[in-house]
Amino acid sequence: MALNIGIIGAGGITRPHLLGFQKVPNLGRIVVADPDAAALDHQKKLFPEIEVTADSRDILRDPTIPLVDVCVPHYLHHPVVLECFETGKDVFCEKPIATTLRDARDMIDTAARKKRTFYVSLNQMFTPAHRKAAEMIRQGDLGRLLMGVWKMIGDEFDRMNQCDHWKGDIRKAGGGAFFDTGMHAAYVLLDLFGPARQVSAFTRRLLVEPDNKGDDNSVAIVEFESGAVVTYAQTYTGLSEDWNEKKYLYGEKGSLHIDDTQADAYPLTFFTPDNHRGTPVDVEKLPSLWEDTLAKSIVHHLDCYVNGKTPLYDTRLAVDALRLILAFYRSSELNRAVKLSEIA
Repeated sequence: MALNIGIIGAGGITRPHLLGFQKVPNLGRIVVADPDAAALDHQKKLFPEIEVTADSRDILRDPTIPLVDVCVPHYLHHPVVLECFETGKDVFCEKPIATTLRDARDMIDTAARKKRTFYVSLNQMFTPAHRKAAEMIRQGDLGRLLMGVWKMIGDEFDRMNQCDHWKGDIRKAGGGAFFDTGMHAAYVLLDLFGPARQVSAFTRRLLVEPDNKGDDNSVAIVEFESGAVVTYAQTYTGLSEDWNEKKYLYGEKGSLHIDDTQADAYPLTFFTPDNHRGTPVDVEKLPSLWEDTLAKSIVHHLDCYVNGKTPLYDTRLAVDALRLILAFYRSSELNRAVKLSEIA
């Protein structure tokens, strides 16, 4: 039987989700709900096969739709996901899981109480370079991890500088660059390095003008329980270059360089004491880091949903990533190192 899907939210993130659903076998109807008529019209023009409605309750009342994909701004994740659970729907939700740990725990507890399936899309977990790096770390190719350097450089200035746009809005988005793109760094770092112990961070709004917006340039140092240390730098005002993400992992026996956003770079390169020039590792090169990893996340989770498989990760990783990001902001606010145990 074909699986019908409801999508709540028709904003910018919805297009790559719909592209991902096109790769799912045996998919039935897709119904997209949003009160914004222009947003619905835009998605309908891109994907004529979808159904659209201005009222999300049309999806929640439809007994033929078991799974809802939540694609709304961050501050709406909690109420929309709870409404889905209360009406008997299972949920696939965009990151972050929520803007507060209390809301995240409430969502997970409600899913358990209502016996509903709850997935959170942490799409960069499906980046081929990251999956291969995790495999190489776990089989001991790098030895003990010692240090990492994470750089995520991009231009989100226009949307951040619009006072009425939710992007980077402290209340609606939860924070600025660290809360948004930084969430990707947080869950990937936790997957590769293990639990974090403490952080020191500086979050700054240096170029974006509206007072309701969060950080546009930020830096953090993360110490992990293993003793490894990672520096992480994020900017949303990289106005002079294309979006790029470069990550470096250094271990006792070798190091890995990840560069999966540049067309002319190898996604993953392995260095050893005997090979300082590095050897490219055979991994898939994705045309679009964002769209293609979202598609992989959607295909993976729907396969798990339909066939009863265990997903690559569960909602605990989404909660731990949220806690790490909140620790960054607490550290910057207090101007001191913050232990993860302080973020309850």
